[in-house]
Amino acid sequence: MLLPMKFSVLECIVAQGSLTLEEVYEILYPKYGGEKQCCHKVIGEHLESLEGSGLLQSFLVETGPEVRRRYEATPYGLRRFDYINRKK
Repeated sequence: MLLPMKFSVLECIVAQGSLTLEEVYEILYPKYGGEKQCCHKVIGEHLESLEGSGLLQSFLVETGPEVRRRYEATPYGLRRFDYINRKK
């Protein structure tokens, strides 16, 4: 059984350190690709929600001519992820 997608977003970021929306999408697509919620818009909303609740923080990174937002888990997010992970 899969975790709810929002928690899978957090799981990806905890496992990888920091990711952009596009990188999260690429990781989740093989598991959730058949679901309507597996799109950039919804994953972006999950990232904003997790950031708003203090589980993630974001920062901007310049990659050539583009500026991308990367997300990483906060200490609070890491503690909550450990709690969620124990409940699986």
